[in-house]
Amino acid sequence: MRRWLSGLLGVAIFVAAGTGAAFAVPAGEGEDNVENKGGGGELEYQDTIDFAFEDIQTFWAETLPDVYDLEYREIRDDQFIPYSEDSDPDDLPACGEEGVDYEDIADNAFYCVIGADTDDDFVAYDDGMLFPRLFEEFGPFALVQVLAHEWGHAIQGQVFTFDSFVNAPSIQKELQADCYTGAYVAWVDAGESEAFEIEPGDLETGLAGMLEFSDPLGFDPSEQGAHGNGFDRTNAFSEGFESGAARCAEYDDLGLLPPVTEIPFTTESDLANEGNLPIDEALEFGIEDLDLYWAVVFELSGLTYEGIEEGVESFDPRRKSTLPECEGLDLSPRRARDYNNAVFYCPGEEFIAYDENIVEDAHGEIGDFAAMQLIGNAWAAGMQEDLELEGGQAQVDCFSGSWAGSIPIEVDGDGIADFAANGQPLIRDPDPATGDPLAAILLSPGDLDEVVRGFLAFSEPATGDPDELTAYTRLQNFRLGFFSGEEECSALTG
Repeated sequence: MRRWLSGLLGVAIFVAAGTGAAFAVPAGEGEDNVENKGGGGELEYQDTIDFAFEDIQTFWAETLPDVYDLEYREIRDDQFIPYSEDSDPDDLPACGEEGVDYEDIADNAFYCVIGADTDDDFVAYDDGMLFPRLFEEFGPFALVQVLAHEWGHAIQGQVFTFDSFVNAPSIQKELQADCYTGAYVAWVDAGESEAFEIEPGDLETGLAGMLEFSDPLGFDPSEQGAHGNGFDRTNAFSEGFESGAARCAEYDDLGLLPPVTEIPFTTESDLANEGNLPIDEALEFGIEDLDLYWAVVFELSGLTYEGIEEGVESFDPRRKSTLPECEGLDLSPRRARDYNNAVFYCPGEEFIAYDENIVEDAHGEIGDFAAMQLIGNAWAAGMQEDLELEGGQAQVDCFSGSWAGSIPIEVDGDGIADFAANGQPLIRDPDPATGDPLAAILLSPGDLDEVVRGFLAFSEPATGDPDELTAYTRLQNFRLGFFSGEEECSALTG
């Protein structure tokens, strides 16, 4: 985030949501190294890979004829290649080269097609460093997700001509592979897989994995090698999960690709601070921007905007004298513990208050937009009350997305906003005096990845309750507002 004059990379997930989630195999399946527990079992490393190899291909044998009217050509065992630093140099998978060193392909997984004859293609993965690390840090789901992504490229190799595959923009191929991954995971979630079952927390693990393998901060999406930022990758995955492989196939047409939000740095100052304003400036300008945005929304709706009438204040739960009483939420300084990590809008009394410690932690551990997202959600709750809506937290998250989607972006370094973050024309009419959009901030590279990290950090762990709002579900509501605007959010019900 940067100040509007004439957005963020989170260094770590604040709370490691989803890590270690179980990707279960149905009871009675698997080899000896599967530890069966109750109705399912936690998968061991090699079983995860072996089952995925068969299961993903089963999915595509069923799906490819329906989507492309083509018969799926199976990847053979000898075309599925593990490698490590202990591999014989002559056995390392080389893609169109005479030979490679392990260092050239370390910590990687990839699909390779050699020439126009796709029978020469293969999928390879680092069995010595990358996959063991992912299994240890994120659990079985991460391995299945990576392999499903590579199989998405294998599908491209079977559908596209060789020249089309090689010459297609990287961002197009990578986001489509992410979309195909989501379609496969939805198939598993629907109970179609004979190998796997989705367990609570697996989708959150998927979000964390997308962040792990997103582009470096400020990467130009038009460059070859671009995979997308974390927000773009999770969005593509979600489109596949929600709408199936037929939606992913539409990515064949660049014009039907979802809006790409990844942007490069355009100023030296933004690059120097990695897109992060100091916390005081981030809060000041972010609050100003929220006020400007919601004023426009109310004006376009023909309503009178009063804002957060009693303002925004901070408190420290360790100091009772700073704690604001809120009768509507049953918050009283006499119970100081209730204020820990709280960021809230007080209904009826029309003020926002936040634990300065949690907001500072969000800013320091994730980034400035993560801190502002906390305030933005509280602001959205206030607007929900003023609009007399009852869509609950889902609607609040959606409204937060509609605000983020409206924030201007400039991509050519001239300091003039080019379009809104959601890829649409700016909805905030320019100030007649200056010609500037009615905004106080511009989005910076990494800001939207901080949204994903923020939901992972500040959502309750998934338990399987169908009514719970997991980090994944909350992000979907945010996406709805981001791409579709506040009108779609207003239609949500609690």
